[in-house]
Amino acid sequence: MDPAITILIPVRNGEDFLAEAIESVIAQTYPDWTMLIRDNCSEDGTRRVAARYLSDPRIRLIVGDSSLSMAGNFNRCLNEVRTKYYMVLCHDDYLCSPHAIAAAHDVMEANECLPTVYCDLIYVDRARSPIATRHFGYSGFTNCAVLARSSILRMRNSFGIPALARTAALGQLRYDETLPYVIDLDLSIATAKGGQVYHIPEVLIANRYHTKNHTGVLLGGVCRQMRALAQRHGIPLSPSDRVMMRLSALYTSVAKQAFLLYAKHVKNRPLGPFRRNVHNADATR
Repeated sequence: MDPAITILIPVRNGEDFLAEAIESVIAQTYPDWTMLIRDNCSEDGTRRVAARYLSDPRIRLIVGDSSLSMAGNFNRCLNEVRTKYYMVLCHDDYLCSPHAIAAAHDVMEANECLPTVYCDLIYVDRARSPIATRHFGYSGFTNCAVLARSSILRMRNSFGIPALARTAALGQLRYDETLPYVIDLDLSIATAKGGQVYHIPEVLIANRYHTKNHTGVLLGGVCRQMRALAQRHGIPLSPSDRVMMRLSALYTSVAKQAFLLYAKHVKNRPLGPFRRNVHNADATR
């Protein structure tokens, strides 16, 4: 029987964290998946790390022959999906619950028109120590238009990271390289436009902050990109909305830079076992 889910791991220079992402999928209680690791011309030991897992017939590695942008590598991964569902798992993130895929799959199977399932997140440093959790404040079905407007006004993704997405809803949609800061938000809105998404109020994904994150680099031009996103998806913005966006952008930029400074401060901490003592501060992704 063909697998139901493709786990996509796009990676470039990810030797420090790739193994943990892979192993978090292998540890899932739901076994009916295939994994594609696509290496974007890494210059470190990424391919050696990936090769250790290729004896598992569910896992395959594609090595790119030319360097792509982050969005370009993500899109090459999406082009390979042949299953009913898929998940994009960044190489430095990991599934922090062994039931993550099973929980998302159950929701999808029970709701045939649902495009995407999201979940709460935990933010960790390079050594897997908890920094903060993000509880999104809603559960079950939520209108896509409400989340889209909230994201644009607050300058912060109100959807989160997809725990699972329906391939039919993706269709020919892809990440837009002209909007590097909001590519994930753009795709979240586009795949669910006019409908609803579902949120599981459990921490299923660990999102890592470390010195190699692209987050700080991508902060520039956030207001411009969010305005372009609003125009693309037909979300009207009043003068007061635009003022709110500028204030939100300032707050978000300061908060994210604080996170990155913390990641730099702990960059020499040795990797150790993941600790479960979670701080209930909010974070900015």
